[in-house]
Amino acid sequence: MSHAGFDEEVYRTVSEYLEHSKRHQENLREFIQRGELEKAGDMLWGILSCYSNALSILLRGQKGVLRTHRDTIRFLEEFAKSIGDKRVIDAVKEAERLHANFYHGFIRDAEDLRKHYEGVYLLIQLLDEQIRKLFAPSPSR
Repeated sequence: MSHAGFDEEVYRTVSEYLEHSKRHQENLREFIQRGELEKAGDMLWGILSCYSNALSILLRGQKGVLRTHRDTIRFLEEFAKSIGDKRVIDAVKEAERLHANFYHGFIRDAEDLRKHYEGVYLLIQLLDEQIRKLFAPSPSR
């Protein structure tokens, strides 16, 4: 049986990535509340990675799984070109800074984190819009 025109494996994998994203979003909120900015930034990278994988799989099938950091960046660069939005490239750079911050701790306060967060969140919203156009999970029965 297929869902929204996708085979079971694609449907299952995309659903799993979207579920992972929800957990990362919960963790993001918790880390921000606790002032753990390095972890919060890395959770934002994780959310972006989940959405990127979900869209890539919808577009390419199971071979669309983005296995490395570089695969994710390349996919997002292609996405930016496909929608003609330079903000996507800027947001990818912000996301990479947040990911690097996990290891280097150069973002020191919540205001600085928010500056990076806003662009990345916009990118996540753009990915989400594309996913929703292609994929509607079946209602629970």
